[in-house]
Amino acid sequence: MDNSAPPLRSSTEHDSAPAEQPLLPLDDDEPIPFVLAAAEEEPVGFALTARARRAVAPDSLPDLTLVQRDGAAPAPTPDPDGGVDRPGDTRPARARALRRAGVPTGEIAEQLDADPLTVAAWVGEVAPTGRRRSSARLQAVAPTPAVSDETEEELAHHLARADAASRARGRLREDAPFAVGVGLLAAIATVDRHAVTLRSADLRVVGRVLRWLGTEAPGITDQARVIARVGPQLAGDLARHRVADHLGLALEQVSWTRWRGASDPSGLEVLVRLADPSGVTMVAGWIDAALEPSDTSLDLAF
Repeated sequence: MDNSAPPLRSSTEHDSAPAEQPLLPLDDDEPIPFVLAAAEEEPVGFALTARARRAVAPDSLPDLTLVQRDGAAPAPTPDPDGGVDRPGDTRPARARALRRAGVPTGEIAEQLDADPLTVAAWVGEVAPTGRRRSSARLQAVAPTPAVSDETEEELAHHLARADAASRARGRLREDAPFAVGVGLLAAIATVDRHAVTLRSADLRVVGRVLRWLGTEAPGITDQARVIARVGPQLAGDLARHRVADHLGLALEQVSWTRWRGASDPSGLEVLVRLADPSGVTMVAGWIDAALEPSDTSLDLAF
């Protein structure tokens, strides 16, 4: 048995032995000791964001309130870029909330004192947007007659619309450019008795329709109102100039709003509102003639 093995050291003796410190070589090859010092345990200050508080301490957040000036919401200031979204303007969010609750866009426009086309852009849809004349405020002023003015206007609109459809049927069979124009119009238009609203993400189609309408119904595009829905990664002022150039309209006729739900961050969609009273009924009749159901197929002039 070999008794020459070194004696065992106790754990106390092993722990008390000084540890060899690593050396950091310098350019002149003169090593110096590299000493690791333990950091002092001092508290580090931090603050939670509102989003973090909602996750870890929701009860610590105060209730949200709408700040008003002198009892009224501050009026939005004009934007030279043509944007309809203003800092501090809560109407876009309120419009979307009301629409999710089932309120029609026309009533939303009346409640928020906003343009119907702007409301349609905020909520992302095109629907009948005429403001109701039989609102509670007007009913409080005067009683409703047996036959209201709104009913008479509705009847006159349908009569003029039916007459325009009757006169358009022959042109659809004989006039190829007219048939193409009505077909494109019907694909992107929503019509009520107050206005024709065009909606498309293809500026070429909208531009073609507007140029055709300017020829068939002179003056109908003079008061056109356009709102461009602009994706999050697209500059609004540049999109506004692009839309005005493609559609052949004055820059003052084009506004823009941010398209927060766009599937494409650089997406662009335009809404065009034509509110010429006589032009609206005529255009509505053209669309009715092209889309009306019939037992016999309508031979369009293609």
